[in-house]
Amino acid sequence: MSSLAIKSKSVADELYEFLRSLDPARFREEYAEDVRERFALLHRQLRLLNSQLATVDNSPFQSAVTELLSLFEEGPPDIWNALRIALLPHYEELIQQLKHFDIHSPSLRPTNYARNIFHVSCSLTVLMTVYFFFSETVTLIVSTSALILAWGLEASRRFVPAIQDFCMGLLGRFAHPHEAKRVNSSSWFVTAVFILALLSNKPLLMVSVGILGISDPLAAVIGRKYGTIALVYGRSVQGSLTFWCSAMLVSSALVLLMVPSLSITAVLLTSVCASTMGTLAELLSKRVDDNLSIPLAVALGFLGALRLVEHFAL
Repeated sequence: MSSLAIKSKSVADELYEFLRSLDPARFREEYAEDVRERFALLHRQLRLLNSQLATVDNSPFQSAVTELLSLFEEGPPDIWNALRIALLPHYEELIQQLKHFDIHSPSLRPTNYARNIFHVSCSLTVLMTVYFFFSETVTLIVSTSALILAWGLEASRRFVPAIQDFCMGLLGRFAHPHEAKRVNSSSWFVTAVFILALLSNKPLLMVSVGILGISDPLAAVIGRKYGTIALVYGRSVQGSLTFWCSAMLVSSALVLLMVPSLSITAVLLTSVCASTMGTLAELLSKRVDDNLSIPLAVALGFLGALRLVEHFAL
């Protein structure tokens, strides 16, 4: 089975790149011929893998591979995006089975402008309510309530299909494909806000949530559309630069708003540290959801910078 797991991993990697090439932000009509060639290659690989899996009883990959192959057997589609959408859940099923063999393939994060808008809206809502209405104590109470609700839904939807249907019906258009069976990014966002609220530091919370809410979706949009220089885990130089530059603007504006007594040197230092830590978290997050890792990394950079400001009296 280990050899078939390795072969399944190879097909999953090829399928990952194929699906990324079909992303609406990347796909161009002039790429259609290359896409057709990759389609034909994947079709042959899936046929071979499916025939090999058929010789093994109770193969965990059989279901996903059979479903994938059936979509390829229909031939190249007239609308490539329709094929991409149909393939996504079966790709996610395949990589979930690979994890049982300690083989990890990346989940897809396709372009989803509704998700980007939702992401920004949630963060702006937190920023405005915390700034205008909530004290640090109220922020902690509300974030604790939201944490209990979020994780209560996460636990219950695993066992009650009606709750799963409700959650996906409510948030399905904003979710990535893998979130149907894994913890939703919104739950990780609520967790991050709760942890930050525990620190009772409004500027810290504002900067962390602001960078996550603005820089992360902006980097995603720019990276998918213009990301030609690859880094790691599907990230690009263009996306990471977008994240860092926008994070500098967001953090500088929020620090000036929340801590007007700081000198320009101190503002720049805190912004550089917070933005750099956030960019690294966004770039390197693989198994940890970046809705959790980014704000916590930003907070760490922000606090570290404040200690330097205090120590050197900047």
